[in-house]
Amino acid sequence: MKKMIASTELYSLSVDSTRNRIYYTMIGFWQDTSKLARYQEDWENVLGCLSGNFTILSDLTEFRLLPPGLVERAAKHQKKLIDAGLVAFAEIRLEAAITALQLNRISDISGIEKRIFTDWNDAESWLDSFQLS
Repeated sequence: MKKMIASTELYSLSVDSTRNRIYYTMIGFWQDTSKLARYQEDWENVLGCLSGNFTILSDLTEFRLLPPGLVERAAKHQKKLIDAGLVAFAEIRLEAAITALQLNRISDISGIEKRIFTDWNDAESWLDSFQLS
C-alpha cells in the first residue's frame, strides 16, 4: 500500500513499504528552487520508511527540465540513493529530446543504472523482479 510522504507543485514522493519501493514524480520546469526547501528532508523521510535494498519508480511524463545549476546536485543525490541501497531505478517518460539528454547526463554522472519505460505496468514488473531475487 502506497503512503504519500510529500506532494508539492514540483514533485511528489510516496512509498510502498511492502514492495520496498519509492514512487517519485517530477513535474514541470524546476526554475524556482525556493520551492525545493523541503526536498532533502522529504527524501530522508521516504528513505526512513524502507528497509535494505529498494527500488524507485520515477514518473517523468510531466517533467520538463532542471536549471543547469541543479544537474550536478541531481547527480550527487542519485549517488546518495545508490549508497543508501538502491538496486533498481525505472523511469517512465516521454521522449522529449532535450529532457532525455539532461536526464541521461545526470545518470551518467551519478553512475545510476536505470531502465526507461513508457508503460507503468512494464516498469512495475521489471522492478518487482529485483524484489524476488
